[in-house]
Amino acid sequence: MKRNGMRTRQTQGGQEITNIADYRDIDLDKCLHEHSFDIFAAEILFLRLSRAGYDLPFLDVSCLQDPARIDERKNRQYHDRLLAAARQMLPGLSDDQLAGTVFADDQIFGHLRDSLDLALRRSGSKLDASCFLLETQKKASIVCPCIISRRRNRPEVILEEIKKLERGETNRFTGSTNWIHNNFIGQVLLLYSGKHRTCPVYAGFDSFIYLARGNLRHFLELCYTSMKRAQPNNGLVPISIPIEQQAAAAKEASAALLKEVRGFGRQGNKLHTFTLALGSLFALAHSRPTQSEPEISHFSIGGNTPINPSNQEILNEAVKWSVLFEEEETKKKESFQVERSQWVLNPIYAPYFGITYRKKRKLEISAHDLHILIEGTYETKRKLLNKYLESWEISSASLNLSLFSHLD
Repeated sequence: MKRNGMRTRQTQGGQEITNIADYRDIDLDKCLHEHSFDIFAAEILFLRLSRAGYDLPFLDVSCLQDPARIDERKNRQYHDRLLAAARQMLPGLSDDQLAGTVFADDQIFGHLRDSLDLALRRSGSKLDASCFLLETQKKASIVCPCIISRRRNRPEVILEEIKKLERGETNRFTGSTNWIHNNFIGQVLLLYSGKHRTCPVYAGFDSFIYLARGNLRHFLELCYTSMKRAQPNNGLVPISIPIEQQAAAAKEASAALLKEVRGFGRQGNKLHTFTLALGSLFALAHSRPTQSEPEISHFSIGGNTPINPSNQEILNEAVKWSVLFEEEETKKKESFQVERSQWVLNPIYAPYFGITYRKKRKLEISAHDLHILIEGTYETKRKLLNKYLESWEISSASLNLSLFSHLD
């Protein structure tokens, strides 16, 4: 049964069935997501490839359908061999490799330089952008624009910190403030979205596992679309699919799966427009030059105003169809805050919006803003997004306009 699929617990006799006496909740999706989904997904992928005619010397496919050989599949060496083969077929990039890709791509590197120039001008500094672009410290260079854009940071101090990093001394890029760890992926996403380019962050077996979040059909769709791009004539594809084709396939599959939302139950159309508006809001948050709250992918409701019943019904529908995942709030800014829910956008939609698939930062919105995102007209949704755009000091010229075509 889908989440929230039981509309009533009433019986014909006027009593209610209750958990644990009459039934027991077992979240199968959560079990699969948290326990070796990567192994299961790789097994299904290679089983299908074997049936399609691929030679897979690293795997005896017959063991996948033999109950007597289940113990063989619990072996650590078997897991390592299987995952190594999956990562060879669907290679991803480490953070160091991502940084190297930014520096090697003239268009993206030019955008990085322009972002640095703009941040320095806004801060009133006369330093040149080249001071912060170090071949030996690519990751630190990439996060410099957002660090400089924060008013409390002086460019001269940041320049000294990057020099300390280069000298191997204690610094704020890798020290307690950990600027690189906290801002690198968000800044890479911003650089690529600013140039209307598909980001390599979405490529790789491990990224596909994150994007699928325990949904095997979504994982296979990502793989199928990648293979189709690698070999459009339906022949056997290379055993290693290029990064750029995987990233483009992730966006293509994401867009296709987003369209499916229209058919999710009686509220499908409303659920679809809500998802578009929410994803657009997250994309705006990712566009902030300061990246002060990078990688936003979920939200909670702030203030004391309760969610009205019709909005709650849409949230329930979103959870039922796995458009959103409802979780207990794990981080509170104040110790006296009561327990409440937070809603995570399904990561499979992240490539379409150009946002993170990781659950990192949360956006707190009001019940009123939620109502507009769900029930608002075209004009009220546009005004709401403009309100956030102004409060976050985002230049409308820097936005990926095609991303918001559904609102234009």
